[in-house]
Amino acid sequence: MGGGFTGLSAAAWLARLAPGKSVLLLEAERVGNGASGRTGGMALAQTAAGDLPGLGDVLRGYRKIVRDLRFDAELRLPGVWEVSRHDRSMEGNKVHPLKNGPIDWQDSGRVRAVDRVAGGTVNPGKVVSGLANAAARAGAQIVEEAKVVRMDFSDAVRLHVERKVKGRITKEVVTAERVLIATNAGSRELAGKIYSSKEAAEPRLTFAIATSALSKKQISALGMDSGRPIYTVDHPYLWARMEKNG
Repeated sequence: MGGGFTGLSAAAWLARLAPGKSVLLLEAERVGNGASGRTGGMALAQTAAGDLPGLGDVLRGYRKIVRDLRFDAELRLPGVWEVSRHDRSMEGNKVHPLKNGPIDWQDSGRVRAVDRVAGGTVNPGKVVSGLANAAARAGAQIVEEAKVVRMDFSDAVRLHVERKVKGRITKEVVTAERVLIATNAGSRELAGKIYSSKEAAEPRLTFAIATSALSKKQISALGMDSGRPIYTVDHPYLWARMEKNG
């Protein structure tokens, strides 16, 4: 359930690893409609909360996924500038501006580079379409505009699905041996019966603004002529990356 990066990738791998099984992906809207369609396209070696136990070599693993599933993600890994307005990161760690660092401008305070870390950028749209094509090639069936409104847990899971067919809503029940819920903040509500907590959850999305093409002088003034993207290690959160056309 869910047609974002996680659901599409899982469908592709499950269909490849268990070709004798039937793999069905249900997406309430269109693939990439949620957070996967609103990501800024940053590729980082850690999570937004930093390094976590068991995370492993994220970028090496990502390169392997792209290679094994055979799609072009426009993955570029020139490194990423970490920038900060303050002397502390979000986790409270001390940070020190780099001497003669490339980033030094104003945005809710003085923004300066504090470190260069592994990472780069991807094309999110190509990742979504590439994963979807990989899943389809492996034999997974992808059904869009199919919203799961309820789940009944028994020996077989029963999914109550509402589909848009020629402008009309139809109701169906799908029976599954196993279900992977990959619906971001919607997962807790859908699987409420197996969670002890009844706290509400909601997705957190960022906004992206694309400028018109900048001159080489403007790009240099921003400190981004190296082509490396940037992101802040403090709040308010800020990230930026260059498009091919400047």
